[in-house]
Amino acid sequence: MKNKTGSPFISIIMNCYNSETYLREAVESVIKQTYSDWELIFWDNQSTDGSAEIIHSYDDPRICYFYAPTHTNLGEARKKAAQKVSGEWLAFLDCDDLWLPDKLKKQINLIEEEKGSGSQLGLIYGYEICFNEDREDLSTPATNNGKPLPEGDILPQLLEDNFISATNVMILKKAYLQVGGFPENFKYAPDYFLSCAVARHFKTRAVQENISKYRKHTASVSSQAEMWSIAKQEMIRVLTPYVKDFPSVRKRILKIKFQLFKKRFFNQFACVSH
Repeated sequence: MKNKTGSPFISIIMNCYNSETYLREAVESVIKQTYSDWELIFWDNQSTDGSAEIIHSYDDPRICYFYAPTHTNLGEARKKAAQKVSGEWLAFLDCDDLWLPDKLKKQINLIEEEKGSGSQLGLIYGYEICFNEDREDLSTPATNNGKPLPEGDILPQLLEDNFISATNVMILKKAYLQVGGFPENFKYAPDYFLSCAVARHFKTRAVQENISKYRKHTASVSSQAEMWSIAKQEMIRVLTPYVKDFPSVRKRILKIKFQLFKKRFFNQFACVSH
């Protein structure tokens, strides 16, 4: 499938900040895709390590390097990178994750299937495998308790659980622009915000197979706690606009608020005890 304008059909956004450790593996997983009509928008968020040298070592005209004028949070960085795309569809890959070789091809097949369906396809996702720094798979091959991944109007289910990963999602650029793109002030949950916004207005399809691999890192307890708290607060901000149309979301928000309260209470208790 080709973009009628002559531009690449898929624009892949890779946001980078000091990601030299696994960067080459991630880029190689893009280059080895069986579908080749893509461009890679590499957004360097002012890295100070060898990330720039690694990306510049590739002599591939499909790879486009951009150096951020200022260092920003993830939401704003994704938004700025998206302003550079020319493709009809957007895909995303973080510098420490991987795509399986047929990832794009299998998603393109679903776009082909939807031609003439009368509904506007805006989001495509699939299964992913979680693996650790030793490259050991931590999750089993694609299963969903024997049920296929949700397709069609998935918003009610997505509001109950974020089962779409930025590593394997593809979003129609028209849909991305219609919902306003990534929120700039989100640090950990801009992808969930975008998935919900697009799913509200567009049809979703799913590849019922593993198409990507997400790398799970070992982090300090303090770092994990801080990330967890901010991510939970951002999740509340994602869900709140949907309460009116989906009243059951209120129950999930209350549950998240209780989790935050409990975490703060036990942290304060631990400080007093010491």
